[in-house]
Amino acid sequence: MENKTELMQLRHPDYDRELTELIRSALSPKAFREKLLDYHENDIAAALEALTLSERQRIYHALDAAELSAVLEYAEPMTAYLNELSLRRRVNVLSRMDADAAVDYLKTLESSEKAMTSIWNASEPNLPHIGEAPVRLRERLYAMMIPMPVTI
Repeated sequence: MENKTELMQLRHPDYDRELTELIRSALSPKAFREKLLDYHENDIAAALEALTLSERQRIYHALDAAELSAVLEYAEPMTAYLNELSLRRRVNVLSRMDADAAVDYLKTLESSEKAMTSIWNASEPNLPHIGEAPVRLRERLYAMMIPMPVTI
């Protein structure tokens, strides 16, 4: 029976435990980031639930916006983790997410229209990135706010 358990552990490593140990280690930020990037985004997202806010913050600071958006797209509930980020960081991460995932998050906000306007305005000129993701997100948000005319 022990051999079967050991075999199962070899096939399905305990990434949650490994990641928790990594996050709680005293590695330098650079070494921590390098080791963290060895894990799949889904594994990192699964480990978030077992971590404290300060431990999650360590992950948030180690990853760039694109990497963090990939992790958070796997997280359940994504909303709770996105709300732990500053508004600017949240906008930066949302602008790199799949548009459907970003819109799903925006729908959970209390005042969707106010939040969309805030995020839209925050994403305009001041973000330190170039690319089409913010444009696609703004187009998607705009489509949500303006009802499309029905033609018969």
